[in-house]
Amino acid sequence: MFDFGAGKKGKIDDFFFERNIRYVPFDPFNRTPESNGFAWDFLERMGTDVVTCANVLNVLDDSELEQAIRSLRYATGHSLKGMCFVSVYHAPAKPRNLRRKGYIQRNQPLSEYTPFLKKEFDKVWNVGKFLACSI
Repeated sequence: MFDFGAGKKGKIDDFFFERNIRYVPFDPFNRTPESNGFAWDFLERMGTDVVTCANVLNVLDDSELEQAIRSLRYATGHSLKGMCFVSVYHAPAKPRNLRRKGYIQRNQPLSEYTPFLKKEFDKVWNVGKFLACSI
């Protein structure tokens, strides 16, 4: 599994390692350049079963969002099934586009990311609390 926006090294890394599951974390904001370089190299050499992106797109401005989706498309091109699963944080009672400490919390429903994803993926559809994307 290629985890786009994996966050800092933590319990999830250990969880997958202990179960002998191939887990490749990537996060340009929370992992070292060496770790991210290894992740891309590994992806290009070995591929992955699936790409995941949880709670990443909702904290990016429009230009960062489009770049992240292009990177997701590239990563998905190296997956065996050509699949990517996306989830975002959404709390309807909270304000949209809240900015603090240099970050944005878009707080938009999952459906509002579909047009962005459709620019790069052949098919995008809702699967419960996820968007599934394929190439």
